[in-house]
Amino acid sequence: MADNIEIRIMETKGESWKKLIDGFLSFRTNETVSSAIPGLVTGNGKKNLEQVLEGLVREVEAPILTAWDLQENKLAGFLINDVRYAKGPIAPGRTGPRIEDLNFDDISEEEMKAFKEYWLLTRTANPCETYKVDKTFYLLSLSVAKDYRGKGIASRLVHRSLKEASAMGLSLASGTFTNSYAQRIAANAGFEVIGEFVYKDTYKLYGSIPKDIRDEHTKCACMAKRL
Repeated sequence: MADNIEIRIMETKGESWKKLIDGFLSFRTNETVSSAIPGLVTGNGKKNLEQVLEGLVREVEAPILTAWDLQENKLAGFLINDVRYAKGPIAPGRTGPRIEDLNFDDISEEEMKAFKEYWLLTRTANPCETYKVDKTFYLLSLSVAKDYRGKGIASRLVHRSLKEASAMGLSLASGTFTNSYAQRIAANAGFEVIGEFVYKDTYKLYGSIPKDIRDEHTKCACMAKRL
């Protein structure tokens, strides 16, 4: 099946973002931190994610890659890439969606506070600061459909992303990898850990992570690679 997979740069105009929505929702449902908060991916949370995805596809500054099954003519996986800056996570002038445009009625204040606190914690591992660069190619969201896992697709997406980063003239690639699979793939591609956060010790909603996910993914790792 892997021979039928083609890695492509996705067109980002119009409603192309809709091609990714099922995979993006699956990514967030099974992502370790998000999995503790069902309201992030259902009801209003689902609508929020659709707005976020549309905004990402429209505004990211690096290629979005898709893995396309040529035989079945369907999406097998994707990797959303962006550029992050030393002086701020994103470039000035990007519009959104704005936080006030999203609806968090399905999420408790406690859940939202814990979610924000955790992601702010991970940003203390700053690849630009560690490697003394002004910006980094950032691997933002890596997802492979269940039927296609274990076939090397994620590795192909990561390696192609590194080629795109080099073509853009960037000297550093980085990412925040929240599960053990992605961490192994990044390590095999030459990424080094610059910060680790054990969920049990640092995430207030640790006990709400589904057991199958909690048992398999014990920490978040911020990783980087010189190009």
